Amino acid sequence: MKQTISYIICSLFSLTLLCCTDSGTTKETSSEDANKQDSIAAHSDAIQASDNHMANEASTKSDEIDDHNTIKEIPKVDSIYENPGEPAENMEPLKNPSIVIKAKTLEEFINSITDNVTIIVSIDDDAKELRDEDGEDDGDNDRLINISKILNDLPYFEDGKGMGPGIYNYGGGLLLNELTNVTIQGESENPESTSIVIEESYTDVIWTRKCTNIKFQNLKIGHMYGPHCLGDALSIDSCNNIEITNCKLYGCGYIGLSISNSQNINVSKTEIYECSSEALFIHKSKNVLLNECLLRDCPDGIFTGKENQQIELRDCYISSNVAKFRGNGPLKVSGFHWYGR
Repeated sequence: MKQTISYIICSLFSLTLLCCTDSGTTKETSSEDANKQDSIAAHSDAIQASDNHMANEASTKSDEIDDHNTIKEIPKVDSIYENPGEPAENMEPLKNPSIVIKAKTLEEFINSITDNVTIIVSIDDDAKELRDEDGEDDGDNDRLINISKILNDLPYFEDGKGMGPGIYNYGGGLLLNELTNVTIQGESENPESTSIVIEESYTDVIWTRKCTNIKFQNLKIGHMYGPHCLGDALSIDSCNNIEITNCKLYGCGYIGLSISNSQNINVSKTEIYECSSEALFIHKSKNVLLNECLLRDCPDGIFTGKENQQIELRDCYISSNVAKFRGNGPLKVSGFHWYGR
């Protein structure tokens, strides 16, 4: 009898434990299921929100471009930089020197660069090189004026050695040293027709040093080979009154336009693009104006040093990946436009 009662009690106890265990498991399972459902719902909401954001972003980008895939203005802002500083002064266009030389060969072009001269670059296509290694002619845009071919004939510049005014080979690039009143101008108003390049990727294509009243117009300037360069497309150092009009400065140049220790630099209707680092680098300079220019596809944006004065971008177009401003120096941005593709 005792055994029977003990058996019944044990059975009831076991059944009670089993019920309690099942109840706890059911509660935990229900709680986990609820959490999973909440997580799924939240994830779904996040995906939907992300989709809506992407759709809005795509719509915004689309709104920046008109039906012909050209630049479309968005509302202007006075400044997109935390330290705007003073605007640049308007500068009178430089007058071309009265002595005009029409250069049809590389030799004529290089040998014509001296004081008080206007050089019209009109080199025949036969004297240009094709960009394509297979020699296939894909159009005029591929024809390059490779000045590396003749730079080896120039004296090599050595800083601190008392080198006088003139043109020099500096590390495989073209140096204009202490020159005055020089205009270098492409004959065609299309800069693609006067594309000046060098083969060496580690040096500047053109470096102007201690020059006054120098104008570059209707030119395309860059390195012949890429994709990575250490030299700049155009470098201006210790100069006064430099004008750059209707030009294209491009990568693989490390920097598109580098300006140091200079003043009164006027850049207009010029495109700076696809450089390895900055589109624009300005250091210890005064009164630098970029007017109606396009700056795009340069990963490190724009550098302006603290010792600069009166640096301004006026009515310029800038792509989103160039809208990075480094150096904490003054930079006035007026009439700003986003550029999109």
